[in-house]
Amino acid sequence: MGARLKPAAIEQIVTAGNLHVRRHHMATRMPQFPKDRVAGLIDAIVKADGPTGEEKGPAFTEGAARDGRLLVGTKGMGCVNCHGAAGAKSLGMPSVDLTVQYERLRWPWFRQLMLDPAKANPGTRMPGFWTDGNIIYKDVAGGTVEGQIAAIWAYLSLGRSMAPPAGVRPEGAGMELIAIDDPIIHRTFMAEVGPRAITVGFPDNLNIAFDANTVRLAKAWRGRFFDAKGMWEGRGGTANGPLGTDVINMPPGPAIAVLDSPDAPWPRAKDRNDRNVGGAFRGYRLDKKQQPIFMYRLGTVEVEEQPLPVLKENGVGLARRFALSAKGEPPSPGLYCLLAAGAKIERGSAAGEWRVDDKVTVRLKAPDDPKPVVREKDGTKQLVLPVNFDPEGKATFAVETSW
Repeated sequence: MGARLKPAAIEQIVTAGNLHVRRHHMATRMPQFPKDRVAGLIDAIVKADGPTGEEKGPAFTEGAARDGRLLVGTKGMGCVNCHGAAGAKSLGMPSVDLTVQYERLRWPWFRQLMLDPAKANPGTRMPGFWTDGNIIYKDVAGGTVEGQIAAIWAYLSLGRSMAPPAGVRPEGAGMELIAIDDPIIHRTFMAEVGPRAITVGFPDNLNIAFDANTVRLAKAWRGRFFDAKGMWEGRGGTANGPLGTDVINMPPGPAIAVLDSPDAPWPRAKDRNDRNVGGAFRGYRLDKKQQPIFMYRLGTVEVEEQPLPVLKENGVGLARRFALSAKGEPPSPGLYCLLAAGAKIERGSAAGEWRVDDKVTVRLKAPDDPKPVVREKDGTKQLVLPVNFDPEGKATFAVETSW
C-alpha cells in the first residue's frame, strides 16, 4: 500500500473510511479509526513499502490531457467499460472511479499497472493494452507506450475538473446538454443572465454564458453544462442556471467600454431591458474547432472576444482573447478593458498577475507591456486596462482567469 497510495490518501482511507473509493461489489466496509491512534501506523506503511522509481511523474501539458481523455473513452482503449469517470457510471461491471485516482495513486505504481496490470495488481481483471509493445493508436500521444501512459496520467490529474470521456453519460441526465467531441452552443433564457443568453459548453469541462442583451460575458463554471429542460419541456418558462460547480460571475458591465475620463463610472445595465450597453452585438462565428468568437461594435471599433478553456494540472481555467480593430477609422478615444472587479485586488507572484478577493487569479498576456491600473468606484475595486492601438489600428491581448 505504501508503494501504491499517496500518504495523504492512506490517511484519508484509514481515518475517514471509504472517502476515496467505494467498492460496491464488497459487503465489508472500511472502518474509520481515530487519527491520533493510527498516525504511527500510517508512517510505518509508507516507510516499509515506499515507491521505487521517479516519484514526480511526467510534466502536464494540455495536449497530453486531451489525448488521455481520448484513450480513456470508447473511442480509445475503453477504460470506461469498467471505470466510471466525471460523475458517470461505467458501461459495464463497475470498478473504481477514475475521477479520484490521481489523488490516490503514486506515479511509479500507476505506470507499472499500465505496463503490466497482472504483475502490479495480482488477481486483477484489467487487461494489458500494449502487449509486447504493440501500439494500436499510433497517432495519439506521440504513438509511444510511455507517451500514452503519461497522457492518461495527465487526464487523471484534472480530478473533479475532468471532462467526461466518450461513451458515458451522467445518471438521470434527461435533457442535459453534454459536450463530448465539440463545443455545444445553446441559446436560451438563463437565470441571472437574461432572455438572450448564449451558453457554451466546451468538451474540456469549462462552460460560459454570454449575455447578448447587454453584450458581455456573464458567467463561467466547471463541470456539468446546462439542463435544457426548463425551456424545452412543455411550454418552457423555467430559466435554469449553471448545472455544474465553481461558478464565477464576470465583473458587472461590459468588458470593453469608452470612458469620458479615466475616473468615469463603468457602464452598467439599468435594468434587464437595457440593451447594447457593451456595444452593438453582431453575433458570433466559429473557428476551425467549432469554438465561438463573439463579435460586437463599440463606436468605431470592432471587437472580437473568444472565451476558451485552459487545461492545467488539477483543473481548467478560462482564457479570453480580444482582437480590436478600428477598420481604417481613428479609434474611439478613452477605450478601456475591465479585467477584474472585487473588494480586494493585489499583485500576484508573477508578472502580469493579480489576485482578486484571495480567490481568483487574473493573468494579462499582451504583445507589448501594458499597464493596468487599480481604481475604486462605488465601493468596488476595478482592474482596468487602457487599450492601445498599433499604427494599423489594431490591438490584441488575452486575459486568463483561474479560480
